[in-house]
Amino acid sequence: PINDSQSMGGAEKAVQEIQGQVRTWISFIENKLGCTISGKSPIIAWLIEHAGTLLNRTKVGDDGKTAYMRIKGKKSKTRMVPFGEKVLWMIPKEERKKGPKMKPRFHYGTWVGINEVTGEYTMMTPIGIKRSRTVRRIPIADRWDEEFLKRCIGVPWDHTGQEIDEDMRETMEIPEPNAN
Repeated sequence: PINDSQSMGGAEKAVQEIQGQVRTWISFIENKLGCTISGKSPIIAWLIEHAGTLLNRTKVGDDGKTAYMRIKGKKSKTRMVPFGEKVLWMIPKEERKKGPKMKPRFHYGTWVGINEVTGEYTMMTPIGIKRSRTVRRIPIADRWDEEFLKRCIGVPWDHTGQEIDEDMRETMEIPEPNAN
């Protein structure tokens, strides 16, 4: 039968790999920030998505290719920043044209991944999720900012951060695939 546990081995292994990545990254970020990340922090939702991106772009299969290489036919050349790091992101040109010429071109954000469709970098900010093609790393002493991270909002399904009200760390479950 299709719901037999042996037939779901590949999916179960993928879930275990994502969970391992999430645990590792949470530990890394908490170490860098010197604090515990709340289960209600929107960064948890982004971390799950980022873990999938990492596996797709870096895990080499038996055929010597990553999932990204199998789909796109080439290696991923997108540079990544450590997840959760505070960066400067460039405002898109269309938005820059609307404001005064001397308005800053870069704003602070917390790097949470790559948009798999457009290739843009994704940042959480105090006003919601922003995307940019250009990010700049800041001095090492300023890269991990607990207070800034606490002010950042937005999750993959709600970029303005209005819907988080549960502890995602405790209720995270991956649904069973349809038997169709």
